[in-house]
Amino acid sequence: MAEHGASPADKTLYGDIVVLDLSSTIRGMHCAKMFGDYGAEVILVEPVGGGAARRVGPFAVGREDRETSLHFIHHNRNKKSVTLNLDTARGRELLRELARGADLLIEDWPVGALEALGSGFAELHALNPRLVVCSITGFGQTGPYARYKTSNIVEDAMGGLMGITGPANKPPTMTGAQQAEHITAMHAAYACAAALLYRDLHGEGQYIDVSAQESTAAVLENAIELYTYSGISRKRSGSRHGTAWPCTVFPCKDGYIGMCCTQPKEVRAAALLSEDFELAEDPVLENTFERRARADELEPRLVAGYMKYGKAELFHKGQSLGCPIGMTSDARDLATDAHLNEVGFFAEFAHPVIGAYKDIAAPVYMTETPGVMRSAAPLPGQHTDEVLARLGLSAAELVTLHAGGVI
Repeated sequence: MAEHGASPADKTLYGDIVVLDLSSTIRGMHCAKMFGDYGAEVILVEPVGGGAARRVGPFAVGREDRETSLHFIHHNRNKKSVTLNLDTARGRELLRELARGADLLIEDWPVGALEALGSGFAELHALNPRLVVCSITGFGQTGPYARYKTSNIVEDAMGGLMGITGPANKPPTMTGAQQAEHITAMHAAYACAAALLYRDLHGEGQYIDVSAQESTAAVLENAIELYTYSGISRKRSGSRHGTAWPCTVFPCKDGYIGMCCTQPKEVRAAALLSEDFELAEDPVLENTFERRARADELEPRLVAGYMKYGKAELFHKGQSLGCPIGMTSDARDLATDAHLNEVGFFAEFAHPVIGAYKDIAAPVYMTETPGVMRSAAPLPGQHTDEVLARLGLSAAELVTLHAGGVI
């Protein structure tokens, strides 16, 4: 099978799609990146000098530097950078001209900000009826919270994810790696792809309103249904599953393992892995509710066995026994993981400032249109002249616009 990132330039999923990316948060940048990874031409529109995301660390050089932000570099590969001063009438006019030739516009600005520039959906739809516009905000475009400020921790909290994460006797825990933002980005990308399909079938673009609170609340498994049906509000239970056992994180000799056994044969495999042969034959393992009720009593018996071995040994042996088990991995573990490297999960990039580096390739493989890793993240305004020249601007006009601080 071909690697995730291998794709001929003329055979990509979104090869004829032009995306305008007006975002600076993960929820917008990651959404646009998903289109770039599968062949779309993504034009990142930034303020002159570069956008706010370039000032977010960590930085490759160990200090704030707008050209070495690893945060920005990760979320903006396969994109072109065009800088526009939208405080100027000419800058706003150029934005509308770019929208006239685009298929999709993604933005994460405060509610009403694009309308204030004369580039709301109504104006853009009149210019380009086939354009899909996707607005990604914390609480959506309507409702009492619409204009409230958000960030990942706010979205994590307000979407309910934080409320069910963490130990029962400790404060709620924010999920790692800004999950609310990433979850929202993936909901947005799904909606954008569906809207582009509708446009191709029916000839009409549309407006997409994505709320981070709603996107996050949509992935709480069955927590909301449990409450609306029974009046029970799910509580935090650390790494333990609410109903299944053993379904938690266990310590071992050199770290931690995670497993979730729901069938009796899997539970017996977990007991065999711990070398507790008596427990493996205990009838208690046959009943889901009794296992969970006696978790405090049974769990130390598994831990005692697991502490004798390292996580890699437990992982491979457990899988051979039929136990759904995994090693808890940090970034070093993932970067050196034999499986991920063999299947082509990583791609090599060459950045004009930080040099060569390895990043994640497009994580979903498609046989006919796999992802393509074309370029590292752009420098501020790296493609401004190239892109604006396609609008018919002459070299002399571009020089004038640069001198006037418009681009």
